[in-house]
Amino acid sequence: RAPAHARLPPHEPSPPIMERPAIALDNGSSTIKIGFCGEEAPRALVPTSGLEEAAGVAPLGGGVVQDWEAMEVYWDHAFTHHLRVNTEQCNVILTAHLWETKLNKERLAQSLFESFAVPGVYLSSPPVFELYASGRENGVVLGCGGDCTYAVLLHEGLPDPRTLMRGSVAGAALTAHTGRQLSLSCPAAAEAAKVAAGGVAAQP
Repeated sequence: RAPAHARLPPHEPSPPIMERPAIALDNGSSTIKIGFCGEEAPRALVPTSGLEEAAGVAPLGGGVVQDWEAMEVYWDHAFTHHLRVNTEQCNVILTAHLWETKLNKERLAQSLFESFAVPGVYLSSPPVFELYASGRENGVVLGCGGDCTYAVLLHEGLPDPRTLMRGSVAGAALTAHTGRQLSLSCPAAAEAAKVAAGGVAAQP
């Protein structure tokens, strides 16, 4: 069965490749942010867990793809149900962390070309886009995601891998620590925080 995005009606006529709309796709361990380049904010924030079509498999860990089949299922879901685009008519700008291996980066591009038939792909690290978004080319970017926190120096728009620092104390660890502290001081607040984070409150 063809992927859902391939069943969408194509846009005609096809413009030259450089004039086609560009999708901005940011893979995160807890959330995929997706939208169109040039817009102020993402069109959708897609949680990277709990998708029935992926059999509950989380595709990412530590910002790195762990399950390629699940990754493509999540991308297909985002393209089809959130952007409603025919990927054959769109270029894709995709984030890939500095600690991604060359093989993984090649696999990311290969998946988009072969499974989604996108005409063009550009990969760069999140700090580059984050610094450009602030109107700068030089600076230090500190990022805190679901599974990892990192800092890196950029000069003239290019990250210096020698300055990269990365740790596992990030969003998920901070949420868990806060929950433990709340459970000690205020059990009711801890249950409310658990529900807000997508957990299930204990029955009284």
